[in-house]
Amino acid sequence: MMRKKGISLLLSVIMCISLTACSAETVETTGSSKIELIEPVNMVANVEKAMYRNLYNCEVYSAMVYPTVTEYSFAKNAVIDGTGAFWGDEVKKGDVLVYGNTEELDKKIEELEEQIENKAESMQETLENLNESLEKPREEEKWLKGVVEAYEKVKPEEKIPACDVSGSDAAGSDVLVDNPAYTTWYAEAVGWIGRYEILKHNINMQEENYRQQEELYQLEREYMLEKLQALKNDKNKSSLRANEDGVVVAKVMGDNYGEMSVQAEQELVAVGNMEQKVLKCDYINDLKVAAADDMYALIDGIRYEIEYHPISREEYTEITESGSKVYTTFTILGDTEKVEVGDFAVICVFSDKKENVLSVPKEAIHKDGSENFVYLMQNGESVAQKIKTGMTDGVYTEVLSGLNEGDEVMVENDQTLSGKTATVTYGSFHGTFEERGKISGAMGDVITNPVEHGTTYFGEYQVEYLQHVNKGDVIATVRVAKDEITIKRLQQSLLRATQRLEDLKAAGEEENKKAIESRQEEIAELKKQLAEVEADGEVTEIRATRSGMIVGMSEYEKETILYHDAYIADIADEESMYISVADENGLLNYGEVVNITYTTYMREEKSCKGMVATLAPAGVSRDLQTGSAMIKVPKEDLPDMMLAIADDGNWRNPQPYRVKTNIREMENVLVVPRGAVTEVNGHTYVRVKDEQGNVKVCSFVAGGYDSTNYWIVEGLSEGMIVCLK
Repeated sequence: MMRKKGISLLLSVIMCISLTACSAETVETTGSSKIELIEPVNMVANVEKAMYRNLYNCEVYSAMVYPTVTEYSFAKNAVIDGTGAFWGDEVKKGDVLVYGNTEELDKKIEELEEQIENKAESMQETLENLNESLEKPREEEKWLKGVVEAYEKVKPEEKIPACDVSGSDAAGSDVLVDNPAYTTWYAEAVGWIGRYEILKHNINMQEENYRQQEELYQLEREYMLEKLQALKNDKNKSSLRANEDGVVVAKVMGDNYGEMSVQAEQELVAVGNMEQKVLKCDYINDLKVAAADDMYALIDGIRYEIEYHPISREEYTEITESGSKVYTTFTILGDTEKVEVGDFAVICVFSDKKENVLSVPKEAIHKDGSENFVYLMQNGESVAQKIKTGMTDGVYTEVLSGLNEGDEVMVENDQTLSGKTATVTYGSFHGTFEERGKISGAMGDVITNPVEHGTTYFGEYQVEYLQHVNKGDVIATVRVAKDEITIKRLQQSLLRATQRLEDLKAAGEEENKKAIESRQEEIAELKKQLAEVEADGEVTEIRATRSGMIVGMSEYEKETILYHDAYIADIADEESMYISVADENGLLNYGEVVNITYTTYMREEKSCKGMVATLAPAGVSRDLQTGSAMIKVPKEDLPDMMLAIADDGNWRNPQPYRVKTNIREMENVLVVPRGAVTEVNGHTYVRVKDEQGNVKVCSFVAGGYDSTNYWIVEGLSEGMIVCLK
């Protein structure tokens, strides 16, 4: 039996720690809970009763509700000509998402048709070779078959009665012996039969091999024909079209796709099905899920059962090696009518979860070798008591044997309570997003320096940022120094080509007909090149290629040299305008309503509501993760918004819009003041005062916290009185 160990010394150390209970005075808290002050009641702080409690070991993952998403890309490298739908636009099955040309499709169709034709010719050649190689064997097989059939017709009995055999000593008709005639027949027939069977087998093997090739060919041909038809359909459409109804929730950034080259399989646009909702969070290992004692999602205080979508090791490796972040997806089971795309959620994964088990504070348990024991209070004295333990939640440990409910154990505790209490209540919980944004056009033209020959010097802009322009309006002035060297070279080449043409004509037009035609083509091309170079030298203005709003400009100084295709300005379609805000951490998700405030040039403060029209990064693949959120604004607010200026009155400030909203919002959840919560190794707990004034520690699962409160996933209930530290 374990002996008592220095009890008086231990008591002198830990008896000085006391737990105070509470008074009748109340004070307001920021969490809308009532704090109660009570007169101190002396109770032994270092003694706590073994009680039945719920114990949890839980990891909580922040998640968001997303629609199921279909992403669209071209199968091969392509050049695309424009956008058919923009962020937040509803699309129907068959609607154009991205306009593309058919050059790459034509090439693919031609290559596939050639492959189909080549495979058909190859199979025909294989069949012809087979028939040719089997022509003589088949004739021989036919002849051998006749021989074998002839032998079969005269085949004698293998056994006959002994009395029918001359010279046999056997008596009676019941005794059978080998038939000498059969032996003679078999000696002659066996060679022909064997030869026939071997030849027949060889022919069958070759024919079977061809049939297998034919079956594989037909399957492959069917697949290739389906693929060809799909390519032809794509050519007929010359665009990426929606496969189902939905909403555009992501697309590659840029005001216009016009003549933009894209890589094969590069995702260009994503369409979300808002009726099919899933949850996504940071990666959760499938082994952790398989071992979980319980797992569910909590959205606005409502528990939802969920189904885990595992990913293969190969897929995980592929995603991580591409530099992308791995997310885990869950299907929300049951009725999801109250769940909206963009809602914040938490995924709770319980590795251990035991309800109503006898437990004592973890700090009360001591080790003696491999055995656990506690100091049990009996008749005012402490007695070492062996116990067997089970799971622990970091604060309390399950007792399997050695104690009974109500047994008092000594606990070393250095926490001092304030004497104040608060009540666990229902409330809401959220974070805040605040960022500056800029106006962005969903569709437009990028204006660049068109001068290819000569040296271009920038003059000055003729427009202002966010100004409306019409097609043909002057955007900027330039000065071009002609490319005299190229002009002289082309003039000399043209002169020589003209002289050679005259020489060919003089030598005989009929005799030199082809050479004359070639020289005439050369002269025409030289004239064209010379005209282009000389025309570039005459350029003094760069003009708008479309009507719209100036949403981007550079800051060139006068006489800055501009290379060919140097950026000048962006012109956006005023009918499709968005506010773009940086969101590297993916805090904004589709459906969030944000408040946009700005100052007009008349110094009027104005605001409007906008809706986030893009998914957070977890909802789409890497190609469509832009680090920004696009906010759709009402058209009626655009005229005023176009006149927005920065707080300092600077028209050229690129981000005059102040975007603010609540994020990661939870409605109808239990909250408890932070001042009541202690966190140990990731486990959270509070001290709860019951109706009799007794105080005990309760673990709970926290979904998150802010500067004021924790919100509660599981473990506490409304109306509980908690003691503040």
